[in-house]
Amino acid sequence: MLKVKGITGEQQTAVDTFLQKHDLHIDGEIKVIAHAKNGWMLERDDGGDYVVYIGKPVHLFRVLSILGGQAIPIPKRISEDCSFNSLALSIDVSQGNCVLRVETIRDLILYLAAMGYDRLFLYSEDSYPLGKYPYFGHMRAQYTIEQLSEIDDFASSFGIELIPCLQTLAHFTSVLRWQPFKNMAEDAATLLVGADETYDFIEEMVASASRIFRSRYIHIGCDEAWNLGLGNYFFKHGLRPKSYILKEHLDRVLGIVKKYGLTAMMWSDMFFRLETPQVREEYCVPPTGHFSEATIKSVPRDVQLVYWEYIRDEESVKERLNLHGELTDNLAVAGHIRNNRSVGSNYSLTFRATGDMMRACKDYGIPDVIATIWGDDAPESNIYAALLGMQLFAEYQFQKDPDKDSVYSAFRRCVQAEPEDFFALTFFDEIPQVHGGVGNQNAHNPSRWLLWQDPLLGLFDANISGLALDEHYREQAVRMRSAAERNTRFRDIFRYYQLAAEVLSKKATLGLELYDAYETSNMSTLSEL
Repeated sequence: MLKVKGITGEQQTAVDTFLQKHDLHIDGEIKVIAHAKNGWMLERDDGGDYVVYIGKPVHLFRVLSILGGQAIPIPKRISEDCSFNSLALSIDVSQGNCVLRVETIRDLILYLAAMGYDRLFLYSEDSYPLGKYPYFGHMRAQYTIEQLSEIDDFASSFGIELIPCLQTLAHFTSVLRWQPFKNMAEDAATLLVGADETYDFIEEMVASASRIFRSRYIHIGCDEAWNLGLGNYFFKHGLRPKSYILKEHLDRVLGIVKKYGLTAMMWSDMFFRLETPQVREEYCVPPTGHFSEATIKSVPRDVQLVYWEYIRDEESVKERLNLHGELTDNLAVAGHIRNNRSVGSNYSLTFRATGDMMRACKDYGIPDVIATIWGDDAPESNIYAALLGMQLFAEYQFQKDPDKDSVYSAFRRCVQAEPEDFFALTFFDEIPQVHGGVGNQNAHNPSRWLLWQDPLLGLFDANISGLALDEHYREQAVRMRSAAERNTRFRDIFRYYQLAAEVLSKKATLGLELYDAYETSNMSTLSEL
């Protein structure tokens, strides 16, 4: 039986919950000592007891996962240093018109603790209540204040800081559709800069977050405001430079943030868009190769910028990190576990893009890294399918340049499942005849449009002619059935994926078969189909 000394009663409860969840049986005694170094060190004495030095409370749980996952005795001393000041996971609980159950987030926190994450963001557009605005989140899934407080308390007991991640400029399509918000609308998705109603609304959001969460950090969003200054703002004030409008808005928003004693972070893409407003490319390099003085002056000094990068190679990431250096000396970087817009998960792209991004971040000394899981356009994939990606990010925190084998080994220890089966979710969208050995690097998602297209219309049938996707998805169904048998914790999830693959094996080529039979007047085949 394990005895832990040097921790609070709340932490002891978390340890007991953690050991039970992961079915870990550790004998002996552990003495926990906090130290200033960002990392941990474990020493074992001759009697089999341990002393663990931890830089952050969550490091204790990574140590416990290692102790419980070792088939052979560990060395007398082992340690891991952190590559970044913080490692966060951001989960989208808005764009898919669903929120994860509280018990699901609690369960995910137990995995995050084992991996060593110290921050968690819940990306929320309108999935929390605002008492003064009853139409905020109307007819949409929401958490209650009590539920958010419960999640915050649970995360804190494991040393994971729950940080509110809101929007304060764009991404308000679900809100601005309602009449009570019309006076604060720039367009269908963007708040109207300069309107007093806008800042009353934002203050209510910030005040609510300040009351609910113990963290003194807040993410204020401000990304993808495509038509800033071109809607109702234009009709009120005429044409003004976007840099002027953005600075006007941020000055007022950050004034509110400071009023409630919070420190802000925000997405950085709008500053790139100021230079190339006519280009839809994300983080397009300015035509001159540098930012204009107006753009640089529009960046607040007291906010951390967050550069989100989900697909580029290492050299392209470094180019944009260099450009960010013209804007700020306080930068975080967010990568992506590609679990969205697909029935499965694209791990070929996730592994390649994460490796390129993380190596660039380490070279540039980036302090804070975030792994994102998005739910835009409604998710068919399951949140647990992203666990392998979570482990990938964690190993870049604790290892210099982890290879796939080391990530897989850590995954077996922390998740107690077979990583190959999670990686196989890639083949819902990765077609060997199309993508070859490099994998699905362009994030094609045939599983989605083949699942939903009308077989009597066949809008996308020309894309798959000659690819034998019926056979491909039959093979995927076999993989998923085997995965369900191997991974008892995730049997129901892999069973879902098995059924999805079986449907696709019958539906993917149905339109082609119907058309061929119709063209040849093969009435028996048409009748059968």
